[in-house]
Amino acid sequence: MHHSRRSSCMKKTLQCILLCSVLFHAHAGEAAAEKLDLLTAWKKASSYDARLRVARADHEMQQEEIAKARAALRPAVQVQSSLGRNMTSGNAFPDTRYYNTASNSITLKQQLFDPGSEASYYKAHAVALQSGEQFKNETLDLIVRTTEVYFNLLFAQEGVRLSQAKVAAAAERLKQQETALHNGLGTVTAVDEARADFDVARAEQTTARNALDLQRYELERLTGIAAAEPAALSVEDFTPKSPNPKDIESWISLALEESPDIGAARQAMEIARQELKKTGLRNILL
Repeated sequence: MHHSRRSSCMKKTLQCILLCSVLFHAHAGEAAAEKLDLLTAWKKASSYDARLRVARADHEMQQEEIAKARAALRPAVQVQSSLGRNMTSGNAFPDTRYYNTASNSITLKQQLFDPGSEASYYKAHAVALQSGEQFKNETLDLIVRTTEVYFNLLFAQEGVRLSQAKVAAAAERLKQQETALHNGLGTVTAVDEARADFDVARAEQTTARNALDLQRYELERLTGIAAAEPAALSVEDFTPKSPNPKDIESWISLALEESPDIGAARQAMEIARQELKKTGLRNILL
């Protein structure tokens, strides 16, 4: 079980690293200015994707919770000031007299022993770290999703081009068979087969166009850019590099240390530990 978990973490880490390498080192070819390259697509998606924005907002909110929890451990200063005007009258004072009163006070309180607030502070800190790991995980996931959608769109474009070539070839073959039949050199069966191939090619072309429309919609949904056209990647300008370091154990160690999933799980354990401290103290006080 432990080996399977380590393999899964390693696989995901390697996948993200390879995709990041493609993302930041693959360049668009001789494309027009309005073409959308992979890096620009990811930048647009990082500011548009709802899941990433929610994770970012949650992380920022949890940072504020640390400050709130820290405030409970710091001294509390209370300043009071009052000003009054009084009146005296009676048998002892034939005339009504007025006089002013004023009072000022400063109160400073500092808890010398407050384990409950201390546990709350460490819990808030762990929650903030956990939200940071979740934000990192969403960022890596967005890189994967952007890359998949981008290359799926390029693949769909090539599929349309291929289907167009098949339709043209099938139409030419059908024309040849009809000409041969007209000249008495062909058969009806050959014409029917050519027409069937032509119909299949047109059906495949319709399927390819639908797939292209779907992938364009997926890219628009991810980046917020309508009718975005991906820039073709220049394979000649891309030189893959071997992993560094080259030993698998180093990558396993990196996955165990840097995996957002494992990091979030560690912080979940810390949150539970601090909550147990608070619960234990509450039971003792009760």
